[in-house]
Amino acid sequence: MIKSEILKDMEQVLKKSKGIIKLLFFLLFFWILGSLFLFLFSDFLIFKNQYSQGPIKSYQKYEEVFLPYDNKEKLYITQSFQKKDDPLVILFFHGNGGRVGRVINDLAPYHNIVAPAYPGYHLSTGISNKEGMLKTVDLSMSYLKEQGIKEENIIIFGASLGGTAALYAAYKYPNVKTIILVGTFDKINSVCYDIYGVFCIFADNIFNNIKLAKDAKAKIRQFHSIDDEIIDFEFGKSLFKDINSEDKKFYSLKGSHNGFDAVEIIRQSLLD
Repeated sequence: MIKSEILKDMEQVLKKSKGIIKLLFFLLFFWILGSLFLFLFSDFLIFKNQYSQGPIKSYQKYEEVFLPYDNKEKLYITQSFQKKDDPLVILFFHGNGGRVGRVINDLAPYHNIVAPAYPGYHLSTGISNKEGMLKTVDLSMSYLKEQGIKEENIIIFGASLGGTAALYAAYKYPNVKTIILVGTFDKINSVCYDIYGVFCIFADNIFNNIKLAKDAKAKIRQFHSIDDEIIDFEFGKSLFKDINSEDKKFYSLKGSHNGFDAVEIIRQSLLD
């Protein structure tokens, strides 16, 4: 009698255990599947080029330039050289939304500015990904040098995701006048965990700005808002710690992620 009751209890325990094991396997499968989805579609999730199609919208006068690359592709650049007597040129790299118009409007009255659109943005052709972004840096720098602009007269301004492009330039073109980073993260993994949590296990090497920061040689001025609602302020501070440049400074801002004052940021960067 007692043995039969014990056997029944054991059977119930086994049934419950099998149910728990099945649930754990399901959760594990769901976790791996979700993580793989984020990894495989990371370019689509990161590069929001659907918000930036067609020509740049700006009330400032600007020229449009198309640089051919990879035989059939073209890189779309907007530029404004209203300050003929100023040798400095701002090379602006946009964030993942690609909204360049506001920065053109803000900067053109005060500075010469060249603003390329990454592949897949505005009128640039090609696929939006990290490789295309870094290629944009090299194409833009070659273009400026062909125009007779010296490397030491170029200020590179990278906003948000554009900070990755700027950090790449910080080691590839160490003689530029200044690298400006605004609202930039340490690793896309940090941002991913804020949004997708445990599904970010494969995201560590997708956009790892710390690796670029450790090779940085150019002068760097980094700005980040304590109120940033998209890229946490601490992610910016974390990045700054790993920037290997001998000439670097960090400035705290206030306001939203995209609410920065580009003119004031450049003024502050040129002061020191």
